[in-house]
Amino acid sequence: MPTPIERCDRRNAFTLIELLVVIAIIAVLIALLLPAVQSAREAARRAQCTNNLKQLGLSMHNYLDGNNCFPMGGFFGTSARYGFTRTYSFYLGILPFLEQGSMANSYNYSWTTFDTENTTTSGYGVSAMWCPSDADISRTRPGWGFLPDPYNFAYTSYGGCLGYFPSYPREYSYPKGSPEWTAIMAQTNGMIFFNSAVSLAQVTDGTSNTMVLGERTHEYLSPGDKDGYYWWISGQISDTLSSTFWPLNPQRRLKNIGGPAGFVAIWMAYVTGYSSSHPGGANFAFADGSVHFVKDSIDQWKIDETTGLPLGITQPGVTFQLPQGIKLGVYQALSSRNLGEVISADSW
Repeated sequence: MPTPIERCDRRNAFTLIELLVVIAIIAVLIALLLPAVQSAREAARRAQCTNNLKQLGLSMHNYLDGNNCFPMGGFFGTSARYGFTRTYSFYLGILPFLEQGSMANSYNYSWTTFDTENTTTSGYGVSAMWCPSDADISRTRPGWGFLPDPYNFAYTSYGGCLGYFPSYPREYSYPKGSPEWTAIMAQTNGMIFFNSAVSLAQVTDGTSNTMVLGERTHEYLSPGDKDGYYWWISGQISDTLSSTFWPLNPQRRLKNIGGPAGFVAIWMAYVTGYSSSHPGGANFAFADGSVHFVKDSIDQWKIDETTGLPLGITQPGVTFQLPQGIKLGVYQALSSRNLGEVISADSW
């Protein structure tokens, strides 16, 4: 009699519960590992940003060796075609020291940055000017589209340091040599500003305590503003010049976008204040060629919570006035070159 075939009800497979447990374990492991991976990637981006600022700082010192001063922040020149009064930034002067001499030579100095004769230069992007954490900074955009001819602009994540006042004369309002012009220029205390030519001898606060360049993240701007600000070729305050007048990372700290009539518009905080996509602070290049990460927690002058503006500072005319006995923050002191502030090495 044949032996009956034995049946086996056991299956070599996972049950649904076991499968769900395995999936849950994998999900937990991913949740634990993902922040570490993201942190490592951000650390690499921050290191690249530091390297960019070191390259730019070194280029400025090479420029200094050849010209006995740091590059000029900008100046006005009228476009024969459009009538705008805006010219090139300090970046054009340091292009040869970034191995971009051919691009510097492509600029037509008989025209301004708004003339179509310079579209090749204005639309050329330089990777050393882009923080890798600044999303979308490498895109070329058509400006605000207000020019009758097609015109593309490339952008930069780094702005030259005006000091702690956003002082910038407008030649069409205050002619060169006028009392207003003279007053505005006298209040500039940074390294890179309108019509600047700062030598090392003028940095009396010490090169290791004086900022030259810092980050302003393009990512925080509104979609429309991304087209119109941070053009690397333009010497305008809202493009390649910045100030510590506003707190570091103002987009995270300012609650109010209003302000008293006649005062510098607070929306300028978002385009002229220093900011960063790095968590916790921003990178800055100093006049001695070093680069430091400045934390959001650095000591800064107090902000009026009702206006979002520095407490007690007024602007009765074209210049700013500090109240009697104001405490200057370490952040502001680091941005000035010659006002004699004493800054401890452990204060920032």
